[in-house]
Amino acid sequence: MTDRRVEGTVQLDSGAPVRGALVQMVSADVKRGIPTVREDVSNEDGRYTIDNIPPGDYYLGVNIGSAPVKESPYPSTYYPRTTDIRKAMRIGVSVGAGVQGFDMQVPHKLALVTIRGRIQNADGKPPLVEEYPQVRIREPGLSGQIETKEIEIDAEGRFEYVLCEGIKYSAFAFSGPAHAETYSAPIEFTATREHDQLVLTLDRTPDEFYKLTEKP
Repeated sequence: MTDRRVEGTVQLDSGAPVRGALVQMVSADVKRGIPTVREDVSNEDGRYTIDNIPPGDYYLGVNIGSAPVKESPYPSTYYPRTTDIRKAMRIGVSVGAGVQGFDMQVPHKLALVTIRGRIQNADGKPPLVEEYPQVRIREPGLSGQIETKEIEIDAEGRFEYVLCEGIKYSAFAFSGPAHAETYSAPIEFTATREHDQLVLTLDRTPDEFYKLTEKP
């Protein structure tokens, strides 16, 4: 196998190593359809290694192919150190073997905020536990699932989840038997301490829900 690799470290502006940063390489050529994404998580020394990279041009950074989450709570930052993709450096990966080194800096850790919510039926009552209600937290536009494990929902339909403050996400809920679920309309929200309450009303059929999620 041809060794095409990018490696380096992630540090804070203070020089301290960053552990748990999601380092991503995203294809700079979006004309080919879905961008290629390769990624690694920095270790306790801030080191990362991304290998088996297909030839092409890429952007490198932290959380540039997905929204920040509590496991990697850092602002989306492109190499060398910018939040603006227009100022990002394009990194070329050639057909032959090669190792390139890039040390990156992220400005700070994002604060975390607990978002609380409630699922309710159209009549305002919570869904029955036996209807197995579920909540999904995703990136804006309902791409890229955020939650890494099932979100717990109590008998009153209440739930909570920790997200990065100031970041935009989307959410929806559903319940009922497979292929006959009832959905809520998807909502987009910014995680803040002032607006930390979500209400997801189960009043849409699967067809109505999917129409709401269709891209124009």
